[in-house]
Amino acid sequence: RSGIELLGIMKKKYPATKRFLLTGKTSTEDAINAFNSGIIHRFINKPWDKLALGHEVQGAIETYLIEKVEQQVQVLKGKIIEKRTEQIKEIKKDLINTQTQLSFAQDQSSENQPIIPDEMLNLKYMIIEAKEEIAIEYTKALNHIGIKNTIHFTSGISALKHYEEEGADIILSEWDLDQLSGLDLLKLVRKKKNVLYQPIFIFATTLANLERVETAQTAKTDGFVIKPFTLHQLFELVVPMVIEDQHLTPRASTENLGCFSCLLVETSKAREMVIRRQLAEYELRDIEVASDTDKGYNSVLRRSFDIVIFNIHAKGALWNEFHDKIKGLKNGKNTALILSPFEPGIGALDDKGFLPEPLFRLPNIYSEGMLQEELISAINHHLDLVATEATEPEKEKEKPDPKDEVVE
Repeated sequence: RSGIELLGIMKKKYPATKRFLLTGKTSTEDAINAFNSGIIHRFINKPWDKLALGHEVQGAIETYLIEKVEQQVQVLKGKIIEKRTEQIKEIKKDLINTQTQLSFAQDQSSENQPIIPDEMLNLKYMIIEAKEEIAIEYTKALNHIGIKNTIHFTSGISALKHYEEEGADIILSEWDLDQLSGLDLLKLVRKKKNVLYQPIFIFATTLANLERVETAQTAKTDGFVIKPFTLHQLFELVVPMVIEDQHLTPRASTENLGCFSCLLVETSKAREMVIRRQLAEYELRDIEVASDTDKGYNSVLRRSFDIVIFNIHAKGALWNEFHDKIKGLKNGKNTALILSPFEPGIGALDDKGFLPEPLFRLPNIYSEGMLQEELISAINHHLDLVATEATEPEKEKEKPDPKDEVVE
């Protein structure tokens, strides 16, 4: 390779290096082109003057050192500007947080309080805010309007640990947290399995740019409130989620079957093993087995179950009592009933029959996913029944008393 080619390679690898071309053969035109293209800084013809060459090298060293110092000055300026920018951001953030505290303090002294539905007063509220004094102000404001079940954290890790142990219904979190960011907290909350419903997760932040919003939406946030905000603004966002969209309504899914308990009344050991194996695959571990209705009745007297899988051939002397127990709300919940096996021509089993809601049946031979589908359908149907039962007393109160009617 020629000297010019070598210096071209050096330029790419070490662009700050000062490059000289000492030549006796290279044409003046090639040397000028190399100079114009920045491959060399100077070219010196042979034979060279020793003293002149020394001056050139000394000048190149001085230029190199000056450029190096200038680069360091620029880096330092950049750091100073960056630090000042961060300081300004922190000052703005502190100002906004102070405004938020003031806003919540005014909410507590205001006669115009937000109207909170009764069913939202007893929900579990979790607040995660980097500054303790702001988290306390949030808590005071919520307590003031009747929400007592609140807890606050300044650390995302502490909040996550509490959620995994105790759960939460509504989470209000800052985005910028130490150790574990609000976004990472959201992702870990959404990953948790075996929960009856996912909590409502709201970001309370000073900054909600497009990038943050899109990232949070991908992680399945439920919304943002921008500081400073008021209780009215917060609950205008949250109340429709709870009341209209029913975000906190328990639902069974492939992700949370492990939350439920099951009583299996089965006469066939082989069939029992097949069903138990499938239930274990769905992470449903709380399973009790009875070989006939009478033993099953003793089980439901001791405790309640979310699901009963009942072999119709296991009907015993205590069938009526067993049926009344699991189909009533005496134990505080309605029990999902799945019959097995399903045989043509078999409908209601006696004059008492079954309640008119859909009855879930399993055929003698069923696919791997069929039991899971029936479990989810049966549980969700009966969760709906429980919700309906819970609202019926209120509806009864609304009906006029016949005694109050005026007889003309």
